[in-house]
Amino acid sequence: MSSWTKLDEPPHRYKSADAFLPLIQNISGIQNLTTRSAAATCNWTDEELLQYPYGRLEDYIANPPSGHEVELMRSSWQAFVKESLLPYPRGEFLHQRPVGTHNFYFSKTPYNDISRVNFQLKTAALLNSRFAEPLLLDSDNVPAPGAEPAALWDSAAYREFGTVFWPDVQRAHRENPVYAATNTRCRRDEYELESGQLLVDKRRFWYHLQLTDWFLAQPRLFGRYLLGDKDTFRFAWGALRTRYGRPRRWVTLVGTMLPRPRSETDRRPVEAFCGHSFAQHHPDTGEVAFVHGGALKSYGAPLLQRLQIKDKDKGKDKNSIWSITSGRVWMRTGARLSTPANQTEAPIYCIDFENQPARDVEEILPGFAAAFEQAGGLWMIGDKYRAGISGA
Repeated sequence: MSSWTKLDEPPHRYKSADAFLPLIQNISGIQNLTTRSAAATCNWTDEELLQYPYGRLEDYIANPPSGHEVELMRSSWQAFVKESLLPYPRGEFLHQRPVGTHNFYFSKTPYNDISRVNFQLKTAALLNSRFAEPLLLDSDNVPAPGAEPAALWDSAAYREFGTVFWPDVQRAHRENPVYAATNTRCRRDEYELESGQLLVDKRRFWYHLQLTDWFLAQPRLFGRYLLGDKDTFRFAWGALRTRYGRPRRWVTLVGTMLPRPRSETDRRPVEAFCGHSFAQHHPDTGEVAFVHGGALKSYGAPLLQRLQIKDKDKGKDKNSIWSITSGRVWMRTGARLSTPANQTEAPIYCIDFENQPARDVEEILPGFAAAFEQAGGLWMIGDKYRAGISGA
């Protein structure tokens, strides 16, 4: 192992992107991990293995890639960072923190591939943005009422790590070959990332973002092992031996109560929680900072008309699409709801934390439902459906 790996200062404390260049040029000197050795630190119990929402059916578990394939993945990204990184663009970033936005556009930068669609635009937007310390928000993500996003830059997590990455509800499988390919050990306390919000200091992690973007551009090598863009950030930081900041509190689910069949044989409806959005927390205080719509945007007006809860404890009907549930053990649930007349039955995706009661969202997000609708968050619902939502 090369001597540079024994430096007293951990890489996440490097003050500039170029401080990573010696590490990058010697990246091949890191002791390589096998899929088995990378997974050894995540000795899940049988109960913990059941917490994966997508089951244990991934092809790479039944048919793991060969050592040669893992080495090809590893050598490919290492060649990229040693030979193809763009130098840090000195003097081109805004170093203050003005209030503003930056939308991706096909500029004259190298990150302007017009074939990009969907989540592939996110790293391109980060790299193209003139902001030195951008806060990335998905279009279906909104700051919580009363939350002050500017406070995130002063959080202890950001000051220490120069990043804040928020967690998803699931872990990556320990057998995922990207762990070994990036020489990253599986960690029991680590979840996949939920990249609907992300804070990063580009002055320090310019090269990490380029590697993240490269992962996204390799669907055959890496895309089949990663769900979208979210874990490309986590594994890029792991590949370059860099820890990242994260909140102390895990994600909270925001959703609604809806009827579903009791079982495959018993079709009588029972009310069940359907989580469609994530409440993510301030890294220091634990207060809700963002609500990411997630599956909510895919429901459509006919389903949203029916997604209401009744708060019987207050002695009156309360029409709302919002409720919350949180806990440590979760499971995947699904539902199919019939839409209004002359429309087909539609499947929806729900997430629930097992054995945790749902509570009114006003407990942690007072005024959120009203503010969300006032801001146009229910824009997809026409007048004939809006009456059903508002209870008017």
